[in-house]
Amino acid sequence: MTTTEARPRTDRDWRLVGWLIAVAVLGTLPYLIGVLLPYYVNGLHLLPLEEMASGRHDPKDLWPQGFVGGLAQLAGFLSLALTPLALAFIGLGSAAAGIAGLLTGDIRRTAAAAMIVLTGACALGLAWFLGDTSAALTTWRMD
Repeated sequence: MTTTEARPRTDRDWRLVGWLIAVAVLGTLPYLIGVLLPYYVNGLHLLPLEEMASGRHDPKDLWPQGFVGGLAQLAGFLSLALTPLALAFIGLGSAAAGIAGLLTGDIRRTAAAAMIVLTGACALGLAWFLGDTSAALTTWRMD
């Protein structure tokens, strides 16, 4: 195999990794902007989780109003259900693509390793959604 034949394959491998990472970032961005950003900017992380989730701190009062603020609030609300699903699908998809590519020899080891690392990052994100802080944030956001 010459270097000219190997180069397009490597570019294709990393293009796939790049797309998977981009989709993972786009899948988590609404949660980051609509839920985590107002939580940390308004200092709610300093409060006990029970007080924060009690409904005393209304999310609509803690985020700028107007069209953009409304979009951020809507994105945050929808992200409570969509972000864990996106992380699960991206994690499973990148793991499957990385393992299948390695077994068939379609992708290089480095690209497959990057896909497995992305799978681990998605698993950590899903673990966050199963934790106490995320449950309190979900209650806070839904009230």
